[in-house]
Amino acid sequence: MLPFELISPVKNYLWGGTKLKSIFGKGDGSEEIISESWELSCRPDGMCTVKDGCFAGETLENVLGKDPSIGGTACKRFREFPILVKLIDACDKLSVQVHPDDVYARLNENCSGKTEMWHIIDCKPDSEIICGFRQNTDRQTVEKAIENGTLCELLNRIKVKPGDTFFIPAGTVHALGDGILTAEIQQNSDITYRLFDYNRIDSDGNSRPLHVQKALDVLSFSPYRNTRPRKPIVYDNQCVRLLSQCQYFSVRRHDIFSFADFFSGEYSFTHILVIEGDGVLTVQSPDNSAVHSSPLKCGASIFVPAGTGSYKITGECSLIVTEI
Repeated sequence: MLPFELISPVKNYLWGGTKLKSIFGKGDGSEEIISESWELSCRPDGMCTVKDGCFAGETLENVLGKDPSIGGTACKRFREFPILVKLIDACDKLSVQVHPDDVYARLNENCSGKTEMWHIIDCKPDSEIICGFRQNTDRQTVEKAIENGTLCELLNRIKVKPGDTFFIPAGTVHALGDGILTAEIQQNSDITYRLFDYNRIDSDGNSRPLHVQKALDVLSFSPYRNTRPRKPIVYDNQCVRLLSQCQYFSVRRHDIFSFADFFSGEYSFTHILVIEGDGVLTVQSPDNSAVHSSPLKCGASIFVPAGTGSYKITGECSLIVTEI
């Protein structure tokens, strides 16, 4: 099966902005704001559909059901499709939140946990994120701080810049600050336990619910330690940087100057998200009778089936490449 482009469902939460429309062309044009676009999603609450090729108009779930081998042999160790890839435009601050690990989530939510990573695409000069606590703490201290409104005094704030990457294991308290555009790669779970939401109300005048006791159950009370960034590997034609690697996903950034050769084996599918520039993807047809070419514009979300073999991307572009 040849690579195919995905149509990304969008989400409109109260903290979203306009960059996903203006930079990446997301949405159908009717949205005033877009908070998230789900670039690789096999979830019923935000399902990707196929844009082109012989499966155009079908859901990603249906295509995977017809030919599970395109997910790769690695997918077999997961109960459901394992990855969710998002673009997030945080025009306002996101809630202070935490996600459970697999054990807690399976027991209490009947789904997988959520380990994730952020790769900062753009941000305003003074943008910051929250990751972990400033120092070791405990459940009683955090619970008391939530009750008296001083939780933010315990949290670790980090100034960010474009190109920064943060690995956020399940159990890590975290929040995006305002003015940040990021790619998020995560386990296929949308379980979020909010500890604090800045006392905001929605368009109907309601506060969003908090989940304090469940959050306290899963929190890591240790200071945050990000993984050490890997040195980029620079070739004549591209720069490659490993952004994150764990048991759930492996993510690289490719900054391509002219062309780059890729290979998709039987082990895992490959997801390509174009975050800057444009290019062309070329691959031999399955019977080697012709060369198939697909344009890659900024914002394109491409599913490369496992077993595709060799393919090439030409142009000047930056890609987030995700595999299992």
